[in-house]
Amino acid sequence: MRKFTRRGLQAAAFSSLLTLMAPLSAAEQTLEIKGELLYSGLPALSEYQGLLAQPLQFTATLVEDASLAQTTQGFGIGLEYANAIRSIRMQVFAPSGELIYDRAVNFDAEIATAELFSIFLDGEIVGGLGFPEGSTLWSIANFGEFEYVRRGVNLGVDIFAYGVGATGDVTSGLASLFDASEGYPTLTTGSYNIPFIYFDEFEDFVADVDSFGAVQGFTTNVRYLSADADNDGIADDVDSCPASDTRDTVVFDWNDSGVTNYNFADGCTLSDKFAACNTAANCTMKLINGLQKSGDLTIEEATTLRNASQVGYHSRRPQ
Repeated sequence: MRKFTRRGLQAAAFSSLLTLMAPLSAAEQTLEIKGELLYSGLPALSEYQGLLAQPLQFTATLVEDASLAQTTQGFGIGLEYANAIRSIRMQVFAPSGELIYDRAVNFDAEIATAELFSIFLDGEIVGGLGFPEGSTLWSIANFGEFEYVRRGVNLGVDIFAYGVGATGDVTSGLASLFDASEGYPTLTTGSYNIPFIYFDEFEDFVADVDSFGAVQGFTTNVRYLSADADNDGIADDVDSCPASDTRDTVVFDWNDSGVTNYNFADGCTLSDKFAACNTAANCTMKLINGLQKSGDLTIEEATTLRNASQVGYHSRRPQ
């Protein structure tokens, strides 16, 4: 199977693909896949080779942009897209938690001549190839005139037949893993127990030199990382104040109160809450009283804020 995927991808790169723009909605998003590795054949992980006595932990992070995805007919083995994957980062951690492998490929910054493929196998073609329904192969490849480099991740298929991370009922749920109802498929987030492979290979066509390495195990969790524009730890899609005032202290117009600009669980800062009052004195005082009553502000802080708001909002600015 390795020969099929590698040579097939090479052939697709150098052949004329029929490429059509798919009607997809613009949305760059970051996908995080976590799990355990039971087998290692990556040369960079020289201390961890073959079947592992203790599993390694991994985090694979992929940035996708559905608006850039192009449907292709290069392989003829399911739903095929080019260019949706913008970058792949693979991190491997030792049993102690130490980061021991960290490789990333960024299409926009590093690989101007790359072809990036996302292949979602489904329907009758899957059975013909012996793959479980819902399987996928993600690859990122740089095809130069004389060199070929590829890194990728794979979910749901033991394509290299290592036989690890693919025993038992590990393929359950694969049919619902991807949702293609609205164009480019998105993953159903949650906990899983399905095969996972990361591979890294290189070939020099002139020197006839190639290398290949892979790690394999199983995925335990899949999630999308939402954007966080104000870097407050609250994702924009659940942040009541996605563009927070993050200054250290609460400032009323020109007057710095000196009171800490606290963060709240809804993603808003104390300054954000005052800003929502739009300098209205009754709203500001009601807010301060409520925060004091709830214990979010001390008596001293509440008093300071009352005075500072009156000076900053309702007194003449110093000349």
